[in-house]
Amino acid sequence: MPSTANSEPSDITAVILAGGRSARMGQDKALLMWQQRPFIAHIIERLQAQVGRIAINTNSPQAFADFGLPLIADEFSESRGPLAGIAAALNYSSARLTLIVPCDNPQLSPQLTARLQTAMESENADLAYARSGGDKHYLHALMRSDLRIDLNNFLLANDYAVHRWYATLRSTCAEFDDQPENFRNINRAADLTQLQQ
Repeated sequence: MPSTANSEPSDITAVILAGGRSARMGQDKALLMWQQRPFIAHIIERLQAQVGRIAINTNSPQAFADFGLPLIADEFSESRGPLAGIAAALNYSSARLTLIVPCDNPQLSPQLTARLQTAMESENADLAYARSGGDKHYLHALMRSDLRIDLNNFLLANDYAVHRWYATLRSTCAEFDDQPENFRNINRAADLTQLQQ
């Protein structure tokens, strides 16, 4: 198993998952406004010091053209959820490690990559995802980019559950109990109202 030890930011590509339909919110969550900027602008800013390259997974490229980042579409004609976005990210990434983050969390932890990488190294794991207050945040995850073949095979079996794919691998958690505010996903209008207060 390739080691993740001593990986520098240049060895890590981050992909923001913005390919969902945002059915509960009724509009694209990545473009919701907070502190006078879209969510995704905050996420990009917080990622810049943590990784070497950033891309956006989206099936609506025209909505994100102004951000000046590579845009990666899902490779399936039908919706297969966030796992399809992770597959697109791994197929795109040429770095040793790939960081996955959701588009509905503008308060992304500045320690996200470092803690996930430390957890991977300590457990010699294939991937690490965040956990805060007992809640598992499967879409805040750092993983070996060479898992792309494994994931593509998993998707061909018509299973699209992120947690079930993780269960087939050596997975571990990084704890963020001290940062609950950094894992507030904004799924509904009420969540956005609370964030803005």
